[in-house]
Amino acid sequence: MKILALFLLLSTGLYSQNFSVTAHAGPAFPTGEFSELWNTGFEANIVFAYKLQSNIDVAVTTGYAKWGFNNDAFNKSFNSNITFDLDVPFTSIPLLIGARYYLGRDDLRPYTFITAGFYFLEYTTSGSYTINNTTFNIPAIKEKETETGLSAGAGVHYKISKNMNI
Repeated sequence: MKILALFLLLSTGLYSQNFSVTAHAGPAFPTGEFSELWNTGFEANIVFAYKLQSNIDVAVTTGYAKWGFNNDAFNKSFNSNITFDLDVPFTSIPLLIGARYYLGRDDLRPYTFITAGFYFLEYTTSGSYTINNTTFNIPAIKEKETETGLSAGAGVHYKISKNMNI
């Protein structure tokens, strides 16, 4: 519940008649297979939106997310005579375009959205491993790649003043 309250406090927007800028910051929860080796991280995003009609926006989103590596989970997949101590920060920078469709016109405005775009991913592996009480260092290896993505979802904007929503 504290995480949800923090996220709501760190998600706000400024609006003019046809253009808005929204910033979000909060926890980045790993999902699927990614959650097996990475811990909950942090993300911050900024969304630039333009109102096409009273209930349709197009938006461009960019931001930054970072997750830390889960050594305990990784080590469980090996036999007991080898242990890894790795530092593998994983970052993602999205560049997305999408649309939002608002379902209401009141101060509380639920919406659905769809976005597509690119995710610029980077991770650096470094650390050490120990076999039978002998430790070996692993030199830093940096990897970069670009992936495409598609997402859909829903949210709510609540107007707290003429030019500000949460």
